[in-house]
Amino acid sequence: MTTRREVIRAAGLTAMTGLLGACKPEEQEAAKAGDRLLVRHENGLGIYAADTGKWLAAPAAGAINGTGLASVDGGKLLLRDAGTAVISSECALQGTWTPRATHGEQVALVSGAHAATDVYRPVPRTQTSLLVMRSGKERKRFDLPGNLEPEAFSAEGDRLFILDYLPPKAPNVYRVRVLNLFTGELQPLQTKQKVLVPEGAEEVMRGQGRQSVYGGGILFTLYTHQGDHQHTGELLGVRPGAPNVHSFIHALHLFESWAVCIDLPAPFGTSGSQGHTIAMSANGSTLYAISAEHGAVAVIDPNELTVKHTRAF
Repeated sequence: MTTRREVIRAAGLTAMTGLLGACKPEEQEAAKAGDRLLVRHENGLGIYAADTGKWLAAPAAGAINGTGLASVDGGKLLLRDAGTAVISSECALQGTWTPRATHGEQVALVSGAHAATDVYRPVPRTQTSLLVMRSGKERKRFDLPGNLEPEAFSAEGDRLFILDYLPPKAPNVYRVRVLNLFTGELQPLQTKQKVLVPEGAEEVMRGQGRQSVYGGGILFTLYTHQGDHQHTGELLGVRPGAPNVHSFIHALHLFESWAVCIDLPAPFGTSGSQGHTIAMSANGSTLYAISAEHGAVAVIDPNELTVKHTRAF
């Protein structure tokens, strides 16, 4: 039987380590001699060899997607295999840039040493410069008004999902928008009916992102917060309000450009964010949310986007 102490320890490790479960079977077999850990360090993302106790890739500002790690070191943008730390490409960057999202050979970066520690902890900013690199070459550059942070590429790689923090000078809420990499146009998300969310009805949420996992073309991000957040569906009259919700999972469809919130019941969100984590089952059929301090597990259907039940541990 899994003890609460074991789950609390797992929650702490999950907050630091990336999900390397997508590695090929032969790569997993080879790693048995000494596991590689993708670690979120105070200096950024790094790859750590458990057998030698040494860094294969020193922690640096970076972004992860699946088994690919993009980071900046010594003014160079590096793309690595997160399981082996082998560099697949590198190129020099002019200026100071921080990787935020990666997809295949593409990397989205935000300008300036003033960039936030990570995408979910914004700093005051009224203008944002973005750079999109592809295969070691500049693809696009954008100078946009607002406090913007790239979160993920679309599945096709032609759009970039952006967290738009409001108000820009004192951010305390956010909405998700879509940047068309061909036209440079920034638009609202779509509804499930594949029409743009109406003016004034965009989803606005309050919370701090804790952790993300992928499954079935959807990016699931765990948020904890205090206070209200509004749902697109709620504004359109689809569902009743939920003013007492303090933790939710934001489900962003990377193919169809819509998003919904999966509200987590109490006690989720009523304790420190460090004790919260999420994980996807190996076969992608079940998403789990854990509140370690309260000993609670929420079992979620990632297809129906609903909480099936909760249980104690």
